[in-house]
Amino acid sequence: QSIDGYGGDVLWLLAQLDAGSSVRINCGGGDFRDSAENLWGRDRFFLGGEAVADRLKVGSPEDRPLHSRQRKPVNWGDVPRGYRIPLPPGEYRLSLRFCERHFLRGGHRVFAIRLEGEEVVKAYDPSGAGFATPDMKTWNVVVEDGLLDVVLVPRVGDPQISAIEVERVR
Repeated sequence: QSIDGYGGDVLWLLAQLDAGSSVRINCGGGDFRDSAENLWGRDRFFLGGEAVADRLKVGSPEDRPLHSRQRKPVNWGDVPRGYRIPLPPGEYRLSLRFCERHFLRGGHRVFAIRLEGEEVVKAYDPSGAGFATPDMKTWNVVVEDGLLDVVLVPRVGDPQISAIEVERVR
């Protein structure tokens, strides 16, 4: 018997960690395997916002699902939006993937990145990597309270994120 909803999502995450795999989330999209046979799970653990998509083709055909949909975690007032991923306490390597698919020039989508309450990037512009060019940012993060908080704070326009990968370090 399957468990749906948040409980099922947590069981999926724990199964990934138990198998020694990274937890991979396809933000705004569904489950798929990439060209390296890595399983990317559907969008889950997000705090509001909306899934967005377009027909722009980015990357190899096998890996296109990773950047064909994104989550736009829009902040309303003082309510932060992003992801809250349940994880056992420990140290993790966190990779966030972005791809500017709308604006040809920089300065139209700029946001801060907060991890576990700490601002690790003050002003990130995904178009800095180039139009329709995937970009990845990686940090080591210590989770103490059982929840990894990833918050994207808008400075100009709305933030968007393509994927999240979490690998247990210890």
